[in-house]
Amino acid sequence: MYKPKGPSAQWPVPKAVSEIAKHLPEFELPPDSISIAATQAGIRPKSFRYIRKQVTERLQTAVADFWFNGDKRAEAEIVKYISDPGRKSIKIGMFLLTHKLLVEKLKSALAAGVEVKLIVDLCQARGKGNSSIEDLIQAGAQVCHSTATFHWKVAIFDGQILIRSQNWTKSGLLGPNFECTLVLSGTIVTLFEQEFDRMWTTATQDHPSSKRLKTALTREGTEPLPEEESSHSPEDTPVPGKKRKKRKRTLFPTTLALLGGH
Repeated sequence: MYKPKGPSAQWPVPKAVSEIAKHLPEFELPPDSISIAATQAGIRPKSFRYIRKQVTERLQTAVADFWFNGDKRAEAEIVKYISDPGRKSIKIGMFLLTHKLLVEKLKSALAAGVEVKLIVDLCQARGKGNSSIEDLIQAGAQVCHSTATFHWKVAIFDGQILIRSQNWTKSGLLGPNFECTLVLSGTIVTLFEQEFDRMWTTATQDHPSSKRLKTALTREGTEPLPEEESSHSPEDTPVPGKKRKKRKRTLFPTTLALLGGH
């Protein structure tokens, strides 16, 4: 049994989740079952109370489905989630999106009134021969980009279903790349959506010192935006006698002009 060193050592949350899960029933979780399992795993109540919320959130996550590279279900399942008649919103964070069928399905979803937001890697979005992001912007998708490497491979559907982690490319889904995709539901979806929304807010907020960013937020036709200092946050509050550290801004709105479109 794993035991952290020291009389008051903090249990790492991932390890606590792993150890507690070994003592839980397979299906339903009766009241207090997680606390009981924590005790059985050797976690003292005084220690567990500090991590109970995080552990419970992770244990409430369910793997609804999964597939590996080369599985022919990959395309069909993603299409199913995109094309759900009751779909209201799709949020995608993707390193590389070039899969023509998925792009067409996203365009159809946009035409049907679904809100589609994407955060993409700028270098990949501007890659030679890649017009997918331009096509989606023209179809009504809201797009932001990262000037730093953005390696997310995530899609969130109505805040309820999370699909990760293959690029939405033909080779990414069907090629021999030794990757896999998990379809998740539960609390983890909310946590990923909160992080997506945080990045989106950072990308779309107006920065006091950025006139070019303000222009990009109000009209098309801007040239590529440089990295800039991010907006002020509580930790950025100046301390007397201490110079405030500047951070590079890497998230921005994406325009057709930036991608080379018209």
